[in-house]
Amino acid sequence: GIISQATLKKANQLRQQGSALVLVSGARTSTVLQRLPFLPAADAIVAENGGRIWYPDPDGYAAACPLKEDLDWRQQLSSVTGPVDQDVVPPHQRKGPLWDWYRHLEQDGWQLDANSYS
Repeated sequence: GIISQATLKKANQLRQQGSALVLVSGARTSTVLQRLPFLPAADAIVAENGGRIWYPDPDGYAAACPLKEDLDWRQQLSSVTGPVDQDVVPPHQRKGPLWDWYRHLEQDGWQLDANSYS
């Protein structure tokens, strides 16, 4: 989809008037991050149906859109999703009840997509 210039302008006006703008998506992290240049500036960005949250990071490195992930939020989910530092681990090797279920479904023949999901 495309976000019109009018929508981007309206989002900016709302933020200038003091409203918080939160972008929420069920999309995987990589998809949301790839779309950032085309999205309005926001006070928070949520991906993976609430599994990951980022905030603007004014002290961040020199990037077009410096963000800081809310790792406290991810830690709260870790009893289900497993350790927060396992993003680079292949899904079938990840720890946690979510990934136990993933392996169960995979053994049952399901074609699963865990690419860039935490």
